[in-house]
Amino acid sequence: MIKIKKVHIKRFRSIMDLKIEIDQNNNFITICGENNSGKTNTLRAMNIFFNPEQYDYEKDTPFHKLEGSQGGKVFPNIVIEFSDDSKVYKIERNFEKDQYKLSGQKIESGSSEELTEKQCIAILNKIHFFYIESINVSYPKLINNLIDTVFEVAFAKSRFSGGKKALKTAYEAYTKGLLEVLQNLSKDINPLFQEYKENWEVEFDLDSDIKKFRDIITDDIEFFINDSSNKHIDSKGSGLQRLAYILLHFKIIEKLKKNTILVIDEPDIFLHQSLQKTLHKHMQQVKSSAQIFITTHSPVFIDSYTLNNVFLLDLEITEKYYQRRKRTYNELKTKLVNISGVNGDHKIKEYLGIDNKDFEVLRNYNILVEGESDLIYLSELGKYFGMEVPNIIPLGGVDNATRELSFYNNFYHDTGVKPKVVLLVDNDRAGRDVFDKVVKNKSKSHYNNLDLKIELLPNVLGENTKESAKNNEVEDFVYPEIIVELVNKVLAKKSLRKIIPARIETKISQAAFKNSGILTLVENEKNERNPEDGGSINIASESVKNSMSKFFKIEGNTRLIKLLEVNDQKFPEVRSYLYKLFEGNL
Repeated sequence: MIKIKKVHIKRFRSIMDLKIEIDQNNNFITICGENNSGKTNTLRAMNIFFNPEQYDYEKDTPFHKLEGSQGGKVFPNIVIEFSDDSKVYKIERNFEKDQYKLSGQKIESGSSEELTEKQCIAILNKIHFFYIESINVSYPKLINNLIDTVFEVAFAKSRFSGGKKALKTAYEAYTKGLLEVLQNLSKDINPLFQEYKENWEVEFDLDSDIKKFRDIITDDIEFFINDSSNKHIDSKGSGLQRLAYILLHFKIIEKLKKNTILVIDEPDIFLHQSLQKTLHKHMQQVKSSAQIFITTHSPVFIDSYTLNNVFLLDLEITEKYYQRRKRTYNELKTKLVNISGVNGDHKIKEYLGIDNKDFEVLRNYNILVEGESDLIYLSELGKYFGMEVPNIIPLGGVDNATRELSFYNNFYHDTGVKPKVVLLVDNDRAGRDVFDKVVKNKSKSHYNNLDLKIELLPNVLGENTKESAKNNEVEDFVYPEIIVELVNKVLAKKSLRKIIPARIETKISQAAFKNSGILTLVENEKNERNPEDGGSINIASESVKNSMSKFFKIEGNTRLIKLLEVNDQKFPEVRSYLYKLFEGNL
């Protein structure tokens, strides 16, 4: 059976560069995502690969490519790899404004061979490809397919020859036989329809006054759905019309038996959930003889337990200005979400409406931090940098680390799940003590059910060497000018004189001062600036540190945003470390 192994789409509508790799052991492929994320465009791209005559360069080429391109590649390019036992065919369609070209390779036993366009066409002709859109259901076209796959089998030996009388006799016999075949087909299809509703059945009617033959025969066959009311298909609801259309394709596939690819855009639309479940059951039966690609919003069609061959799409919108046209465009890019990545399980559950708290204590990737301040600083910086913030859990104090790790380890005993956990502690005495204790426990296999890594939080310079003299906390990871800004907000509440950022920033990189930590430097500077009443507030106290972190809300805060822009250039190690931490690549 020839099956799709990989799809690579470039420059098609919202898709700039999308790769989908298919597990060959599962013939049911589900593409999901929010509205306008590119699900339908993925199927449309597959369709014009097999049916290039349906290509429309004005619609299928990304708008910003047509309007704003400055010499780069503009038109769609689609590459599909097919597996056929031990062979792989890699076939590429390159589209231009008014034409499309075909090229390919045959890969077998580690060696590759170039394929001519004629050879590529021959391979594609072995594949039966059906595309069912969410709209534009065409029954005449479907009837034509039924004739191709069913009727011609029944009349394969019929030959018309001789004079008009012989032709008339043969034609009458054909017409009579055709009606008989249609009636038998109805009987064959009806049990399938009746699994959805007992009184549903289908019928075909053949106009006996046919004046033409094969070219228009499909126009003379009428299709009816009998649900004990009006029979004509046009009188039925959209759900029943489309369901009938899909089920008739199942019958075509049953006759074809091999090398079939069925692509359905949103089979769930217009259908009640109970009918969706029945349709999904039939799809699972049909996939034994066909590879099925669907897009869907319905959890019924998504394997949320294994997520095998489930692909989640998202849309990235970027505003760009094209100098040549003197216009601004929204550049659309369909992206494949890595649901096996550190946040992928959360994303797919969020899309499906599954509450993570009902299923797991931890997510796939988790960062344990000492307190709420750590959570605020790390998550706010991550959001500012446009990073995907993972699951950050405050421990309520570093002394709780070993107890919490033991709880998580026991929870995941014999579950078959091994969450990834980073324990991130301050590089102060208490943090280093816990660091040593956890390392020791880990060496004794105390945390075998967790994929655990222990990390000392670096300072703003990216330094996290373990030294007894260091007293670095989470505030030392944040830009000095930001910390001073937050401290000054606290001082203003107490009507105390503000401290000067430049003095702190100079000292924080000097060996004589940086090990003591920024909070000690700020505390001393505050007292110098306020010799009379500076002692009324202790910057290093937990209450003040919590107040400072609560002032660190970046969204919409132009003052903080401006400071962050400047300091990102001064201290690039902060962004770099945060990226590695959030991606799980420490």
